Amino acid sequence: NLRGNDVNYNPVFYSFAVIDQTSSTLYVDESKLSAEIKEYLVNSSTSVKPYETIYSDVKSLEGRVFLPLSTNAAIFQAIDEKSRVVGMSPVQELKAIKNEVELEG
Repeated sequence: NLRGNDVNYNPVFYSFAVIDQTSSTLYVDESKLSAEIKEYLVNSSTSVKPYETIYSDVKSLEGRVFLPLSTNAAIFQAIDEKSRVVGMSPVQELKAIKNEVELEG
């Protein structure tokens, strides 16, 4: 669970992630990551790349590429139409399922 301060009053930072069956890459301004977080990412086999490089990197993705409905237009258009699989994020789908405690209020 990574935290940042790119958005006022929200503990988030601007980033993109590309995750496949064998690797993961976090696209972020690396200067915003502490040494501890960088070490954690290395130990979890997650590479870190500059935020801006996502736009060129997605052009080389092969096979089917899942894009959540919230994907920005630049990334969407950079991926070959035949490769795109567009849908609701699996994370959003899981969050939509409430457990018993949440159902009780």
